[in-house]
Amino acid sequence: MTMTNKWLAWIMLVLNIILFWLIFSMHNMAAMYLMAGIMTLDAIVNLICIYSKH
Repeated sequence: MTMTNKWLAWIMLVLNIILFWLIFSMHNMAAMYLMAGIMTLDAIVNLICIYSKH
C-alpha cells in the first residue's frame, strides 16, 4: 500500500499544479471541476485507507 500512496501523492501534486495553471489562465469552470475531482478522489482514498487497516 505504501507504493500506491507514493504514486497517489505524486498524482495529486500534478493535479494541483494543473489546477493552479487553470486558475491563473482564467479557466474557472475547468478549475472548479478539477478541484471537485481532486477533493472527491482524496476523500475516497482516505476512506479506503481507513477501512483497509482493519
